Amino acid sequence: MQRISMFVQMMAHTASTATAASSFALVDAGNTYDCCVAIGPMIMMKFTCLLTKKLEIPTIVSINPIMVDGTGMCGACRLIVDGKVKFACVDGPEFDGHLVDFDRYEETAAI
Repeated sequence: MQRISMFVQMMAHTASTATAASSFALVDAGNTYDCCVAIGPMIMMKFTCLLTKKLEIPTIVSINPIMVDGTGMCGACRLIVDGKVKFACVDGPEFDGHLVDFDRYEETAAI
């Protein structure tokens, strides 16, 4: 439980200071993290994944767009994960954050 709370501390610290350097300081201080679960705005999950990738921490993101039909037919929740088309309503909503193409998803979500 301590490891989980330490990671929550790391992510809260990162969000409040908006610097990756402060998060690296937590790791450099000897804190270790097994996994990160990021749920929130797309931009926050994108930058959380960029940071955790540098720190080699596996990261799960929860993609929760508006889902029109829940079957994948409308394509409103379409995204690219590991180079393949996925639908949050059918294949997710949890995905490996390091495999999600956030740039492409942001373009799709803006339409």
